[in-house]
Amino acid sequence: MEESAPYALKRSEQVGRYLVASRDLKAGEVIIETPPLVVGPCAETEPVCLGCHSSFTPGSEVYRCDSCNWRLCAPNCHGLSTHRQLECIPLRDNAVHKLLQPSTPVQQKLMYEAILTLRCMLLKTVDPVNYDRLLDMDPLNDVRQQIPKLWNRNQKEIVRRIRDEWGFTDDFTELELHTICGIIEVNAFEVGQDPIKARALFPKACLLMHDCTPNTGHTDDLQTHHLTVRVLRDVEAGESLTLTYAHILQGTLKRRQHLKEEKFFDCNCRRCSDATELGTYCSALRCTKCRRGLILPANPLNQQSEWRCQQCPNSVSCESVILLLEKLSQQLECIGGNDVGGLEAFLHTQSTVLHDNHYLLLSVKHSLCELYGKIEGYLIPQLSQEQLKRKETLCRDLLEVVDQLEPGLSRLRGTIMYEMHVPLLIEAGQLFQSGVIQRAELRRRLKEVQRLLRESERILSLEPEGSPEYGIAEAARDALKNMGTTGGKNALLKMAPPKLKLHKNTGKLKSIPRPSSIPTPAAQAAAAPATSGTGSDTSAPSEADLQFELELYWCIQQLETTLNLPNVRENNKKLEETSKLINTLKSGTQPIIRKRQIMRTTFGDYRSKMAAEEQTMSLNPDSVRFEKSKDAPAKHTFVKKATVLSGDKDFKFNFTVDGNEPEHQPEPTPTGAADKKQAEVKKTVRKTNVGIIVPSDNQFRFNFNVSSE
Repeated sequence: MEESAPYALKRSEQVGRYLVASRDLKAGEVIIETPPLVVGPCAETEPVCLGCHSSFTPGSEVYRCDSCNWRLCAPNCHGLSTHRQLECIPLRDNAVHKLLQPSTPVQQKLMYEAILTLRCMLLKTVDPVNYDRLLDMDPLNDVRQQIPKLWNRNQKEIVRRIRDEWGFTDDFTELELHTICGIIEVNAFEVGQDPIKARALFPKACLLMHDCTPNTGHTDDLQTHHLTVRVLRDVEAGESLTLTYAHILQGTLKRRQHLKEEKFFDCNCRRCSDATELGTYCSALRCTKCRRGLILPANPLNQQSEWRCQQCPNSVSCESVILLLEKLSQQLECIGGNDVGGLEAFLHTQSTVLHDNHYLLLSVKHSLCELYGKIEGYLIPQLSQEQLKRKETLCRDLLEVVDQLEPGLSRLRGTIMYEMHVPLLIEAGQLFQSGVIQRAELRRRLKEVQRLLRESERILSLEPEGSPEYGIAEAARDALKNMGTTGGKNALLKMAPPKLKLHKNTGKLKSIPRPSSIPTPAAQAAAAPATSGTGSDTSAPSEADLQFELELYWCIQQLETTLNLPNVRENNKKLEETSKLINTLKSGTQPIIRKRQIMRTTFGDYRSKMAAEEQTMSLNPDSVRFEKSKDAPAKHTFVKKATVLSGDKDFKFNFTVDGNEPEHQPEPTPTGAADKKQAEVKKTVRKTNVGIIVPSDNQFRFNFNVSSE
């Protein structure tokens, strides 16, 4: 390793060689930039150009290499140099194209898969130095030989094909070919974007250790496939540098199965070891017995472990869980990719079976948040206010999980943030124009939109130019510019003054109380010890924190209100459960994602309920009208003072208060029944700051009579 490299090489018996940060690294810092050692077609791929690996459009013109007669995308394809340097001449000399053309589609896919193995083996004579670098990668032959299905497949479809059918028997041994197969299977990266898909080997990058919550991400150039690896968040010196070989939104059971079958190891990372998957519950099922608890694996590192409810004795076998997930996956696959109604119905139906963050539902939510605003019938101008709010809710749900599992400069995080800014921007303008929010609230919402766009642009601008993600970064940059012009944010701020939000009954300005006893998310972050993050300033609460704060207070208010309901107050169990939920929501140590889970479980779509309550309690001044009463005018009677009062003109009491009366007078000993009663009354006399009020024998009366008229 280079002395100036931001990483150092370590070894352990458990994982072999791996990389750690040699110094503190900042989010976005590049740690590896390297060209591929060798690139080739993917496994079981459709026919592709052997120069650039792009797929062929049906009906497109057919070009063939003038030497080996294998198909190309164009006579001047930019990737032809590698093809001609390595396999072109050997394929020509052995007339392999004669075997390709009459083959079935399945056999053609397998022949294209074998091209990468052949290219690696040809480095032995064409480029011995890089061949030695190739052999430095671990093929895990001992492990792979213990998997007969895999080893026998490679023997039939790769080894025998190259040696016996293609005529390279004297050039390569079976063990050499099996070793190359292992190197590819264990270490290859998938590179390119449609219509280009390929596999590539990178000697440095293959040393990055796997983790299901990685701290690095990588991109590759669309043409050269040069690899760039960056840290997604701040990384401390000595911390392992990791990437993920599995999809970040996949559940533990599926992730560990994939890693075992495709990468030949059991993952025991922090996420896999936690049944809740770091509090995200991406694999949790809802208990059908108690209807309150969540069913989680008793031992997540054991693929055969039973699953148990956290609230009741109910348990489910692992086989039953697998069958359920397979059934639901099949149902999901039957729904069209653009079927918004079908996807929403799946979400609604299966949310009673799966946790809201279950990976199957997250997959649906991710599809929906992109479909709303992208397909005919659901384009942005066609979306109703409810659909815009739905898109926002879906994006927020996804962001909460991604922020926990892949925080920082995650590509997925950047795309979700861009999708989320659209409904927020439109909703802010609509609410301001309708008078629901004031100018200050409009400004706050626009600041949140700007924050989302800036972060999205910062993340996705790291993607290769020409990629869809880089196009989103450019769109975010343009949106930020437009918001800074008179046609953007300023235009919204210059609209007609907003109408006040008034309480429906009192007519006063409505506000949401903020209990001082509840720590805000910003306060929690300030009180928590410093951890590695994106390096952004956390001194002030973000717009998302403020929004969550309001939602949290609303949910706490609802729960505190239920404490006074008879059915809760008279049920000790319900009272205890509700009090426990309130304490958890008010806690300054509970993670936000745990609070979100309680809020969703207890109130469902609490954001929609908050909005409905706000709409109900708001009063539009334009709707107020003053109308003349339709009833007959009331008859008023005026009575002169002389007809009411009689006697002296001046009002006076018939007793006097002596200001010099002593505070205590000796009480005579009671003799008769009347005296005893009077003594008891005197005992009830209370001392005030002006003396003792002593009962009088005089009967109180006014000096006027009220006429019976």
